[in-house]
Amino acid sequence: MRRKRLMLRGLLILMMLASGYAYTAERYALLVSVGAYRDPEISNLPPSEDADLLARVLRDRWGFKAENLFILKEEQATKSAIMAKLQAIAQRVQPDDAVLFFFSGHGGTTSQHFTLCPWDAQARSADSDITEAELARWVQELKTTNVTIILDCCFEKITTKAPQIRPKAIGFAGVRGSPKPHTLSIPAERAVLLKASQEDEQAMQEISAEGDASYGVFTYNLVSALRTVPPETTYRQLVERLRSDVIQYIHSVWPSEHFIQTPRLAGSEQQQNRRLFEANGKPLPPYRRITRVDGDKVELDAGESAGVLSGSRYAIYPPEEEVFDDSHRLGLIEVIEVRQAVAVARIVEGQERIIPNCRARLIQYPDFNLASKCRLSIEAPEPQLTELRNAVRQLGFIELIDGSDHLQPRDWVLKVRSSDGGLQATLYESDGKTPVQRVEVTDNGDVRTLIVTATGTTVDALIQQMRPVWINFYAARTLLNLKNSDPRFKIELRTDKERYQEGDYFKVHVKSDTDCYLILIAIDPTGTPTVLHPWRTNQPQKVSGGKEYVFEGPSSEMKWVIKPPTGRECLIAIATLQEVSPNLEQLMQMLGQLNQAKVESAPPLSGIKVVTPVRELQRLSLDKWNIAVCHFLSTGKDEFERKQE
Repeated sequence: MRRKRLMLRGLLILMMLASGYAYTAERYALLVSVGAYRDPEISNLPPSEDADLLARVLRDRWGFKAENLFILKEEQATKSAIMAKLQAIAQRVQPDDAVLFFFSGHGGTTSQHFTLCPWDAQARSADSDITEAELARWVQELKTTNVTIILDCCFEKITTKAPQIRPKAIGFAGVRGSPKPHTLSIPAERAVLLKASQEDEQAMQEISAEGDASYGVFTYNLVSALRTVPPETTYRQLVERLRSDVIQYIHSVWPSEHFIQTPRLAGSEQQQNRRLFEANGKPLPPYRRITRVDGDKVELDAGESAGVLSGSRYAIYPPEEEVFDDSHRLGLIEVIEVRQAVAVARIVEGQERIIPNCRARLIQYPDFNLASKCRLSIEAPEPQLTELRNAVRQLGFIELIDGSDHLQPRDWVLKVRSSDGGLQATLYESDGKTPVQRVEVTDNGDVRTLIVTATGTTVDALIQQMRPVWINFYAARTLLNLKNSDPRFKIELRTDKERYQEGDYFKVHVKSDTDCYLILIAIDPTGTPTVLHPWRTNQPQKVSGGKEYVFEGPSSEMKWVIKPPTGRECLIAIATLQEVSPNLEQLMQMLGQLNQAKVESAPPLSGIKVVTPVRELQRLSLDKWNIAVCHFLSTGKDEFERKQE
């Protein structure tokens, strides 16, 4: 039986299989783009840059090796060449591999099925087209079910008068049959399909001002998204973003035209929720890319919009490296300035070895002190500013600050702006530039690091989305300050080491001198609290007095192990003599009732619906509970080893 591990990513919980893989999964891609066609009856475009554009981001950010990236452009992209390359990939692919087929060019239809038009396609016949049925057979032949098909073409016969944009349909009306909505024949359980538009819409190709090159509007926005989205992004999340990005792009570039282009996603529920290009058994290594080197400074390809934090440290590796260990490391950088789409860092080590396109792996968050109040400044237009301030006051656990003159290092700034007829709110650190990050742990232990944002048409909608995030941060800060001035029993808490390095197993030792109910809470470097025990249940767990308990994970089959990014960590043990729900919101309500018993730093939360009856919580007097806190440091493997020297 394989043993599972819960990975503590700065005490963030991530499930992985502990046993290794004898075969290293690979990623293969065939990228095809055609602008000019051999048949003069097919409307031509300047040569397409789509394949090259996509290849760069796949190689630089998504782990595709150069030897596994195949590109066919213009006259190279005949039907026979495309089908031969697809078959060659099929011969190499193993069950754990990921496969991508991308096509940018004209599309056509036969009966109720779509076709792809290679360079040697014929306007009056579909015989030389690549049919949907042929793609479906290829998908069935592959040994893997991790298949992605991306089509930047449309299948409607549409014309346009705009000189710098053209639809990517065949451009010859009345010959190939009328396109109709149809059921895709590509197996939904074996592949996910991304199409640039719906069946009755245009997939637009933009032409450069010089007229010597072109690229698909869909592909351009796809590549832009792939440069910034986090590695754990799913296909469904990607397409949701693309639908918004494509519409905004078309409206901004051609405001006088009335084009509609809506990217489409097809595949089973499991396929749509699959992470982007993730080879089975080999999660994508999270890294950023160095785009520029200037003396002792470098520039990263991600900034504020991607959640980069000032003070974070990144280990640097060669441009094509996928094994991020000390033997391959070139140097170390520390972020000193964060802009919207890029970040500037100073070189701490290895200045002579760091070059453009090197990969940067986050190994440590900036240190900060959580033990402070929740204070908030709001920047918004009227009347939303007044409405927001009134709504925040009703929460009762956030202190409002007028303006930014009196902001302290751990304060927040909430910025609200109008967006597409609604409102968009983003929470920032006190500098007003660095977005606040939170960690979301799914039921199966997967971890997502997210920027704290909210969207809606009303202020109430924004507050409802922000409120649970604020409660979690408030819980972390309050718990770190909480003390029982008159405890009647003792609770001891420690970790098996004061410092951990990447890959270390993590153990928690807890001992109470009386029988009690135990709650263990971890606070990671982003300030997000996570209940470690009891795991994923609201049922209290009782422990016996006088006995030391050692927690290594939620069960004997699931263990905790340290993984980057790392930093200063905190563990909190709360022991009660009567049952109290480990739900953080209910726990904070309990602390509000404890405030009436002269416990400092625990003001009540107003406006919170409590499942547990308040009268029951009120009986939890000072002699019925206690709390213990311990801190430790986690570092990347190479950082740890240098400190020991």
